[in-house]
Amino acid sequence: MVFQAHFRTTIASDHLDDFLASSQALNLGDIQTFAQSYPPMHARRTPAMIRQSDPELCQLWLTVRGEVGLSQSGRHVDVGEGDLVLYDSSRPCQAQTAAHDRPDVSSLIVQIPRGKLPLHSNALDRLTLTRIQGQTGIGALFRHYLTDLMNHAPQYEECDAPRLAGVTLDLLSTMLAQAARTPDLLPIETQHTVLRTRINAFIQQHLADPRLDARSISSIAARWGFAEPTSFSRAFKTLYGTTPRDHRHQSQHRRAQAGR
Repeated sequence: MVFQAHFRTTIASDHLDDFLASSQALNLGDIQTFAQSYPPMHARRTPAMIRQSDPELCQLWLTVRGEVGLSQSGRHVDVGEGDLVLYDSSRPCQAQTAAHDRPDVSSLIVQIPRGKLPLHSNALDRLTLTRIQGQTGIGALFRHYLTDLMNHAPQYEECDAPRLAGVTLDLLSTMLAQAARTPDLLPIETQHTVLRTRINAFIQQHLADPRLDARSISSIAARWGFAEPTSFSRAFKTLYGTTPRDHRHQSQHRRAQAGR
């Protein structure tokens, strides 16, 4: 499920004679995702390029390795490893990447038509070139999801694209809406999809972790982005037919049985 390259930009680098780069693309219909690595470089998208061709796309960049600096519409942001930033193809932009002590720079990118995002244009404008933390809450959830998505990209079939596109759009929209402080304006279906994904991630990464047995479920859930423990417990029981506490006890019992 591979498709054409990004929109037009110019690139300059001190490594043009030995410019070793790689790019993996996953085509999910209206949404495309990329895993890229490249030497330090400068990139520009000029007003002339925009007049020549503007697909009206948004790109969300996740810095995996190195650092990315972006300038657009009078704003500048430096995005380090693990954090995310939104970029608009319809406006001139400059980018500079730095590897620091790493061998190269690596990014994961989601590309989507601006009109497909269920957020008001003013909210998207405010979010452009705003650093979004990828270490906690919905930002961490989206970072883990995107990483897993691209790690398993060769395994997907074309029939998987609509489902993956829907989940990607829901998670991306929710993360952006939360960053813009407008999550209640999202479609209810999107909110439900994200809630299920967050609960699944919570279960896999936290609830059965023996190292966290001494911490309360509510404190772990809060760190993962669930502000209301009662709401989390109700949603958990609706989806899985048991409470988080009972699930933890069952996990502890299974570990004890396996240790005998």
